[in-house]
Amino acid sequence: MSDSPIVRPLILLNGPPRSGKDEGAAFLYRKYNAHWFRMSQPIKDALRAMFNMTEAQDKMCEEKKDTKMEFLFDLSFREAQIAFSEVFAKEVFGISVFGHLAARKVAQSVSKLFVCSDSGFAQEAHPFIQLVGAKNVLVVRLHRRGCDFSRDSRSYINIDGATNIDLENNGSLALYHENLQGVVKSWLQHLQQSTDPSWNGLPPLASR
Repeated sequence: MSDSPIVRPLILLNGPPRSGKDEGAAFLYRKYNAHWFRMSQPIKDALRAMFNMTEAQDKMCEEKKDTKMEFLFDLSFREAQIAFSEVFAKEVFGISVFGHLAARKVAQSVSKLFVCSDSGFAQEAHPFIQLVGAKNVLVVRLHRRGCDFSRDSRSYINIDGATNIDLENNGSLALYHENLQGVVKSWLQHLQQSTDPSWNGLPPLASR
């Protein structure tokens, strides 16, 4: 029995609001049965509990993230998340707190491919680098016309030792899926070829 560690490829989707991060993660989840997670999930959960949101309010926050809400004391859901993250959580627990929380989930999961749909701080990637190794990380920086970080606290990132790729998302949904799959499939093939023959990560999907 081999003692070599399990290879757990990790994909970080990085881009401004509405650039296609969630859509890309949902596609990879369906195509590769990937474990999809968000760094911001603990923030969303905390705010929902703090404001005792109803199901209707929760849905409205997700659909209108930049609209100011009276029950959020005239903040938008995006502004409330940024305040909770930057003013409270990172000041109290450290700048990489959400990376550590997400890395715990990855460490406990039996999945062989992981996708994060809201990466935007290089410091948050450090716990993952320690867990899976930089060479097993793919950063996909999404670019879409009309989308920028002007109303967001995140930005584009570059991780030393990882594969960092820029991907345009200005065409049809089908083209976006095709281009994203091409990037991921090529990366997985390269990862497989550069890994010990006892590869035990997720093999590329040859046809589906």
